[in-house]
Amino acid sequence: MPRFVALFCFFSVASFGLPGTCNFIGEFLVLVGTSSDSFVKVLLAMGGIVLAASYMLWMLQRVALGQSRTSVAARLPDLNWRETATLVPLVVIVLWVGLYPAPFLDAMDVSVTALIQQATGGLAVSQLALGP
Repeated sequence: MPRFVALFCFFSVASFGLPGTCNFIGEFLVLVGTSSDSFVKVLLAMGGIVLAASYMLWMLQRVALGQSRTSVAARLPDLNWRETATLVPLVVIVLWVGLYPAPFLDAMDVSVTALIQQATGGLAVSQLALGP
């Protein structure tokens, strides 16, 4: 099952924020945004990221690497062409968002700015970055 394991490994490491994948951008933006509020919260978030990565690697080792524990698992077929054709565009999207997130961030910019202004009582985003 080499195609299944390769794609499973890719999506597993992408889910805990491997640089160059979409989840890395999300985690990075959360940490940068939180750093202006509290360094302690950044450390707590980083602890969660480390725990998630360790859990994901442990799961990956138990599920995909090593010998099959049952005879049924040893006989499972690899991905067919239709399943592979379904997952490959998802791989491309994960890499695209991770390597070039600007179109997605630009699309969200106006609504996020309006949300921040609404939540802060009309303060501009630039005023929030400078502090009180």
